[in-house]
Amino acid sequence: MHYHRFPGCTPPLAACLAVLLMAGCAARAATPIDYADIAEIRTIDGLTVSPDGRYVAYRVVSPSVAANHITEQWYRVPVDGGEPERLGDAAEPIVMPLHDVVEDPVSQWNADGSALYVRRLEGAAIGVHRLASSGVSQRAVVDAADVERFTIEGNIVRYQVRAPRAEIDARQADEARRGVHFGTDVFTEGLPMTRSVPIGTRETSIRRTGAIGPIEAFAGPLRDKQAVIAELGAPSAEQRTINPSLDLRGAIALPGGLRLVLETRVPSDPLWGRDFRSDRITVLRADGRRLVCSHDVCTGAPRQLRFISASWTGEVVFARADQAGRTVLHGWTPATDRLRTIAEIGGSIDGGVRYTRPHCPLTGTSLLCVEAGPVQPPRLVRIDLATGAVAALADPNAALRAKPHLAPTYLSWADDKGRSAAGLLILPENRTGPVPLVITTTACRGYLRGGAVPLAPEQILARHGIAALCVSASDEGGNARGPDGKPVPLALHETALSAYAVIIEKLAGEGVIDRKRVALTGHSFGAIITTHAISHTDLFAAAVIGTGITTDPAVFTISAPHADSPRAISFHGTGLPAPEDDPTGIWKSVSPSLNAGRIRAPLLIQPPEDEWLMALPLFSAIDRSGGIVDMYVYPRSGHMLQRYPSHESWRLRRSVEWLLFWLLGKEIPDAATDDQYRRWRALRARKAAQGVS
Repeated sequence: MHYHRFPGCTPPLAACLAVLLMAGCAARAATPIDYADIAEIRTIDGLTVSPDGRYVAYRVVSPSVAANHITEQWYRVPVDGGEPERLGDAAEPIVMPLHDVVEDPVSQWNADGSALYVRRLEGAAIGVHRLASSGVSQRAVVDAADVERFTIEGNIVRYQVRAPRAEIDARQADEARRGVHFGTDVFTEGLPMTRSVPIGTRETSIRRTGAIGPIEAFAGPLRDKQAVIAELGAPSAEQRTINPSLDLRGAIALPGGLRLVLETRVPSDPLWGRDFRSDRITVLRADGRRLVCSHDVCTGAPRQLRFISASWTGEVVFARADQAGRTVLHGWTPATDRLRTIAEIGGSIDGGVRYTRPHCPLTGTSLLCVEAGPVQPPRLVRIDLATGAVAALADPNAALRAKPHLAPTYLSWADDKGRSAAGLLILPENRTGPVPLVITTTACRGYLRGGAVPLAPEQILARHGIAALCVSASDEGGNARGPDGKPVPLALHETALSAYAVIIEKLAGEGVIDRKRVALTGHSFGAIITTHAISHTDLFAAAVIGTGITTDPAVFTISAPHADSPRAISFHGTGLPAPEDDPTGIWKSVSPSLNAGRIRAPLLIQPPEDEWLMALPLFSAIDRSGGIVDMYVYPRSGHMLQRYPSHESWRLRRSVEWLLFWLLGKEIPDAATDDQYRRWRALRARKAAQGVS
C-alpha cells in the first residue's frame, strides 16, 4: 500500500495573512468546522473572459442554512489580479428539477466588457438580464415563455423557448382536473404527479424524458425567437474564439488549419454510456493526416481527462486527474509530440464538481480555473502556463479555508485481482490505539464533504475520534460481460467490496483502526454499494445512505412499471432482469431487501422525498426481519439535496450522530434531537435483546 501526505491546511496565522488579515480571522480560525460550514460552501462557475481579455466573469452560488435559501451573484475580476467587482444584484439561481443541482449558467459579454448578459430567474420567469458594475441589473429579454439558451449577434438576441408559461399552467391545471394518465413519462419514485417542483414563484409538474431527464409537462418542443437590444452595440468577433475549449466530444481549431479532437479508442458501453469509454488526444491536419499524442497521459476515460484546450501557440493544454482528483496540467506540442508538465495542482481545477464539467478559459499565457482540494474549498485561480505558478484571484470561501483542518493522507492499493483503488484517509488527533473507521464513497474530488454528495463529513468525524476514509470508486471490470454477452451482475459492486475488504485488513493489521467498528456511507450509486456491502458481508458495524436503491425487485416495479419504461436501463445496466423474468434467481442472490435477515449493521436512510419510495422496500424488509433501521425523508428535495440548505445541514449532522452512536456509544445532548436519541436507544435495546454484537 502506498501512502502520500496531501498538502494540509495552511496554519491559521498564515491563512489569516493570506486573506489580508481580515477582521476576526484568528477567532474564526480557532472555531472548529461545523455542519453549516460544509452546507454553506460557495461554488464558483460560469468562467468567461471579457472580449479584451482584461477581466474574467464568474458566478458564486451561496447557500444559507439560516435563511434556508441559495443565491447567485455574478462578479468580474481583473485577470492580472485586483478586487472582485459585483455584476448586477443577487438572485435566486435556476435549480434543475429532480436532480436539485443549480443549472450551469448561460452568459455572454457585451462588446466593451462593461456588462454581462445572463440567463436568470426572476419571480416566475426565466429571461435574459443585463448585469453591470455597481450592482446594476436590467431585464433584456422577458418572454411569455422561459428562455432556455441564448446568443447575442450584433444587437440581436437569438434565444430558444418552449411553450408560454400561462399555456403550460392552464394545460397542467386541466390535466389535474381530468386525471393524470399513467404513462412512461410519469415519475414514480416519490415525486407528486402534479405541482411537483418550484421554478421561482411557480409550481409546475415535471415529466420524464429518457431514463433520467426531467421536463415540464406540456412544455413542447424548442422554438427559435429573437429580440432587438438597441443599446447593446456589436459584440466583439473575438468573443467566439477567445476561450477555445473542447467539451470532450467536439473539436476546436488550432493555428495552421489543424483541429483538436478526442479520438475514441474504446467506444462507449451501450448500457452505461460514456463511463467506460477511452479517448486519445489527437490533432487532424487539413490533408487528413493524424497527429496522435503518444504519451500514456493523453489517453483515458472522461473522468481522467478533465479539461482540454489549446493556447494561441498551438500547444494543447490538458488536465489529467487521478481517482482522488489530484490534477496534473500538461502541455503537448502536436508537431513534435513533445509533452511537458505545466503544474501539479494537487486538487481539482473544476471546483471538484461531480455532475458538470466546467471549463478553464485561456487568456494570453494564463489558464483560469476553479481550484479545490481535500482541505481547500473552491477558489478562482490563475495558472501561468509558462511557469505553472498559481495565483488566487477570488476566494469566497476564505473563512472556511482559515479554519483548522486535519491533513489527509493519500492511499493507493490493489485487491487480489490487481484492481486498483485509492482513497484519502483523515485520522483523529491524539490517538492512543485503534480507532473506529468510516468509509465514505464514491468520489473524493474537490473539498471533502463526506463522499460524492455531502453525507458524512470526514473532518467532523475525525474531530470526534473516528477515522474517515474517502474511497473513490474504481470502474475496473465494471463493463464485464458474461458468456451470453450480458453484463455481469453487480460487477462494480463486487470491485468496491473487494477494495474495502483489502484496506480494512491493512489498516487493522497496522493497528490504525478497530476492524469491529467500521462503518460505510454512500449516496446514489454509493448507496447501492453500501446496501450490497452490509447485506453480503460482515465487514460493517453501521451504515448510512442518502438515497433509495435500485437493486431491489420492488424498486424495479416502482421505477420501471411499464414494459417499455426508460428507467429499465438502470437495472439492465447492472445485469439485473425484470423480476418476472428471473429464471436463475439472481434477484434473490443480490437484493439487500431479499437478504435483509443477513443485515447486522444498523442502517440510517436519509432520502429526498422524490426518491423515498425507492428506499421503502429495504426499510420495511429490515424492520420486519427484526433488524435495526431508521429513516428521515427530506420534503420537496431532489436527488442532490441542494435546494434547501437546512436539509443538507441536518443530514450531515444526523449522519455523524448516527455513526457516533453506534461506533462509540456517544450522544451529543441537544433538545432538538431528544426524540432522535430516544428512538435510537430503543433500537439499541432491541439489538441487545437479540444478542447481536
